Amino acid sequence: MEPKLASGLTLAKNHEIFYLGNTNSGGASTNGQHSNRVYRYQESWTQLQITNSEVFKPRSGLVGFCYNNCIYVFGGQEEKASGSTVYSDWLKLNLETLEWEVLFESEFPRHSASCVLRGSKAYVFGGANSQGVFSTLLELDLGNV
Repeated sequence: MEPKLASGLTLAKNHEIFYLGNTNSGGASTNGQHSNRVYRYQESWTQLQITNSEVFKPRSGLVGFCYNNCIYVFGGQEEKASGSTVYSDWLKLNLETLEWEVLFESEFPRHSASCVLRGSKAYVFGGANSQGVFSTLLELDLGNV
């Protein structure tokens, strides 16, 4: 099953590709449905059966990276006809147990940021929410979570 979605996060880990968080069309203005699905590509696409999938709220515009045998994600937004929710949560998906864990809530909710992993530290730059566009740099030290 190929994911027919947009605005998600694509990550690579060894010989695998992961795709998660997305919308099936252009957002709330076109009745787009955000998703919390996670897909893995190994010769073909497979939707992973996450034990506690409700922890990862449907969203697009998130950032993330692979570290050890986990996927870490931050932020994103879910647009609905009633308004937009911008997330500030750091989450971890253990790829062995297929369970999400909430690491913590950041003080800085945002979507559409950029993220890079350097050693054991992740850096999130920019992004936006209802207050505007940011030029700040957030750091997550994986040795402390």
